[in-house]
Amino acid sequence: MAIYKRGSKERESMDNDTLLKMAEKIALTKYGGHLSIFRFTTGWKAMFGTPNLDIDGHKEVSSLQSFDSLEETLENLIISELKE
Repeated sequence: MAIYKRGSKERESMDNDTLLKMAEKIALTKYGGHLSIFRFTTGWKAMFGTPNLDIDGHKEVSSLQSFDSLEETLENLIISELKE
């Protein structure tokens, strides 16, 4: 578990297993269980739902923010969802 500063507040980040369980719970309750996680050479990306790769899903995936770690990706995904 890492401790880091965001802004002026210190906070502990959760481990990947806990973050994944949280993301799965959100996916199950709001997105029919769909959670997509990608690892590219440029970094990690994730989204709730499933991109339609037959139509414009590649644009959708391309527009997702990239992160250096799975932990950062899941934290951002969960926080973004909770803000809505």
